[in-house]
Amino acid sequence: MQVKTVLFIFFIGFMPLFANAPIQSQDTQAIFQTPEAIQPKLSFETDEKKLELIEKAKKNKDWNFFLVVSLDASDEDDFKSALDYNDQAFFIVNQMLDGDENEQRMQETTIAYTLLSRGLILEQMEEYKEAIKAYNELLERFRHPQTIFLQEMVAQSLLNKGVALGKLNKPQEELKIYNEFLQKFQNSRNENIQVMVAQCLLNKGIVFKNMNMLQEELKVYNQLLAKFTTTE
Repeated sequence: MQVKTVLFIFFIGFMPLFANAPIQSQDTQAIFQTPEAIQPKLSFETDEKKLELIEKAKKNKDWNFFLVVSLDASDEDDFKSALDYNDQAFFIVNQMLDGDENEQRMQETTIAYTLLSRGLILEQMEEYKEAIKAYNELLERFRHPQTIFLQEMVAQSLLNKGVALGKLNKPQEELKIYNEFLQKFQNSRNENIQVMVAQCLLNKGIVFKNMNMLQEELKVYNQLLAKFTTTE
């Protein structure tokens, strides 16, 4: 029985590309909130045309373009290209942290998204140590998230960090992260974060099962049932 990585994709009015299909693999489970709009995939007549548009995007510092092509590459299981494009978007927007309050909020949201995406892509490439570095950077940069979206990005990163530690066969550290997650988020009134809380408790139970700690496993499942049985 395997622990599950959680990925939520949320629609943001000024950034519909977040509604693209998520990165997935056979041993991960993605959870979605239905988006209000779907960004159409980019299509290129030729490889030469694609390279031309990439160079133009670099010149124009078009981080939105690189996020879209990163998601397209992920859809095609081309994770190396997805990582390269995602890093291009991160590099561009990280140099643009200025402007008015709304612009800065959008830029911070994009940085959080690119860091989470980087971690998820690296997990698909089984580069779990590098994935943890991406999650750690997000967690460090947004220790006090000011928006609901950033809170959800922080929650996802912390939960997925635990999963990555499990992939590295570090169950004690994995459990420590899950406990930290629950301490921070178990009383959240955000419905999306509550879904992650349920996933975190399930993950804890699976870890205890794999460690043959059946009494602890049962306690966690009872906690999960007590917290969510009456949830509609």
